[in-house]
Amino acid sequence: MVVNILQKHRHKIILGAPVLFLFFVSGGTDLGASGYVFDVSGTPFMKVGESRDISVLVDTKSPVNAVGGTILFPNDKITVDQTSSDASIVELWADPPGASQDGGYIHFSGGFTHDNGYTGRGKIFSMKLRAAAPGVAEVRANDMELLADDGIGTNIASSRSRKLRLFISDDAHPSPDINGDNELSLMDASVLYLETFRTYDPRYDLNGDGKIDWGDVRYLLSIINQ
Repeated sequence: MVVNILQKHRHKIILGAPVLFLFFVSGGTDLGASGYVFDVSGTPFMKVGESRDISVLVDTKSPVNAVGGTILFPNDKITVDQTSSDASIVELWADPPGASQDGGYIHFSGGFTHDNGYTGRGKIFSMKLRAAAPGVAEVRANDMELLADDGIGTNIASSRSRKLRLFISDDAHPSPDINGDNELSLMDASVLYLETFRTYDPRYDLNGDGKIDWGDVRYLLSIINQ
């Protein structure tokens, strides 16, 4: 049965092999965990001028009595329309979430007044981000704190940063979501690779150089592996 499948799809396998090879050589994708989570309303694929509502959540199985940190964003690609602490689990703000557009960051800190701290998954604050320029915009949680309700305020937040990537395109730079499934994966690279053998179609010209070739495939793979 396996032999029959290989024979039936050998053309696709041969064409897709170079894409898989480049992916594994580059090392794959880092999927590190954290005590903080980004929740996006909608897809991470945006056109210049579009906005997304993004919530910053805390997820902890151990009681904490204080949260804090900084959200970094590329201010050349993203503008912050607003931040909001509505429906936040934080009961007392020492430093409400506020954005510095010039500095490219949103800083916050707060805590809980009830006994035994907070345990579970809940929203700290939300932010509305608007796409300003094409490219990959990485939003990153930095210097995050989750202070345990242990009497000494041990920081139990993961040392690894939580990242969110927004893929911004314009008319000259199409979306890297080649197959339109609202995800970025090797399937997109495989479809794009097959397009290098066909008539020029601007929907697949990711680097905007007027042709579809390995330059577009390499660009897409570099985004996938970031």
